[in-house]
Amino acid sequence: MRKWLALSGAERRVVIEALLLIAAFGLGLKLLPFRTVVGRVRSRSRRGSAVSAQRIGALVDAAGRILHASCMPRALALASVLASRGIPHELRVGVRRTGSGIAAHAWVSDESGVLLGGARTGEYAPLLVYPERAMRVEG
Repeated sequence: MRKWLALSGAERRVVIEALLLIAAFGLGLKLLPFRTVVGRVRSRSRRGSAVSAQRIGALVDAAGRILHASCMPRALALASVLASRGIPHELRVGVRRTGSGIAAHAWVSDESGVLLGGARTGEYAPLLVYPERAMRVEG
């Protein structure tokens, strides 16, 4: 509760938005084709943000931990939150070989670096890249 109270109003709005989006994208990924779900990440015509992209990434990641969400719903939620605030970013999905097959990972970055998805993104070969401008396309 102390952590929640320490957040600004803008940060609390990000957390609430992230919780709702992570849950929605998590369910969508189970029920709908990937392209349809990614098509739902788009700008909602809000501009500007009182919270930095790095801080938004940390807040979305924290919301994802609360929901025990995997990297993909977290990344989709972050991309949506950033797009709604007009913050340029890229959503990437990469793959790497493992002993028994392949592993996939999703992360979001901006010009300053990785916002969500960890430092191990270099281990993954990018398979799909969704720049912020492509995220605006209706599904």
